[in-house]
Amino acid sequence: MSDNVDKFCEALRVNLSRTKNFIAKVGEGIQSAFGVKTFTVYSMLTKQERENLFRLAKNTPLKKGDSILEFGVFFGGSSEALGKGLALNKTSTENKIFAVDTFCCSKPGGLYEIVFERAKLVDGTQFLEKNGSTVDWYKYVQSNLKRFENIELLQQDSKGYEHDGSPVAILHLDLPKFYSEMHIILAKVVGFLKPGAFIVFQDFFYHWSAEIIAFIYFLIKNEKVAFQYAQDPTLAVKNINLSSKDLEDFRLVLQSYEKTRDLLFESINFLKMHIQPSQTENLYMAIVQYSTQHQDVASSEKAMGLVGFPNASDHVVRIHQELAEYNFDLRQSYLNNFIDLPFEKSEKVARF
Repeated sequence: MSDNVDKFCEALRVNLSRTKNFIAKVGEGIQSAFGVKTFTVYSMLTKQERENLFRLAKNTPLKKGDSILEFGVFFGGSSEALGKGLALNKTSTENKIFAVDTFCCSKPGGLYEIVFERAKLVDGTQFLEKNGSTVDWYKYVQSNLKRFENIELLQQDSKGYEHDGSPVAILHLDLPKFYSEMHIILAKVVGFLKPGAFIVFQDFFYHWSAEIIAFIYFLIKNEKVAFQYAQDPTLAVKNINLSSKDLEDFRLVLQSYEKTRDLLFESINFLKMHIQPSQTENLYMAIVQYSTQHQDVASSEKAMGLVGFPNASDHVVRIHQELAEYNFDLRQSYLNNFIDLPFEKSEKVARF
């Protein structure tokens, strides 16, 4: 009698689990059919940015073994969008999203306070692990994304990451703010980017991203990638024939302030027909930051004049105030966010 009851309970549990999964998939299908995408994981991305990631993961043709790669996960909002889209991709055959982040930071950097502030907004503080002057939110992201079988979390820094050899169909970058970081990541994966792969740069239209702006426009100008779309701070391109040589060529360009500055001005002339006024303002303010940091007063004043100073928009005034607060150089404050991961954490993987 006891064995029969146990078998019945186990069968009921399996059926309930299958029913739950079926209902979830039906719900995703209805959302897709009617163009409604509900995102539940907190994100600093806009809804439109997440919808674009959802559509890329849903509509990009995939072959067996192709992967989606993401650097910079935070609480998992972008990973959720990619995961939902991939689940509805009709060409997907057990393809995976690899989401790479340290999931921890150090108190001297500004991110530490942001982690606690945002976790409180979504009742996630119980998952945070505080250790002296560092905080780790890996378990919180695990809890957010555990329903996705197509996502693997890799708790690693970009230096420790080693690609598994899979062809990359989508690369989402929400981590690099300086070319040195960008180079570390792309040097590891550039040889695995598929022709036609999408590369999404989340912080392109950002006043601290001058080196990234110049780099991406350098690739567009030299027909290594093709412009796809601009949305809020994000710019997306499609791979044509990006190679490791291009990474080294730009490193040489970056050694010349004048060449880099000129690329920044050129990028605005190229992009202005594709972007919103606020995005154009952000690009000009990136020039203000970069030229002021390099003591080029004339270029800084030129960019300031092109955004309407002294009668600029409130948006521009706020950016200028932030730049001045950090003396037009964020690099050290930004690097203070990061810590070297202990070996046992650098290998941590969550497979759902």
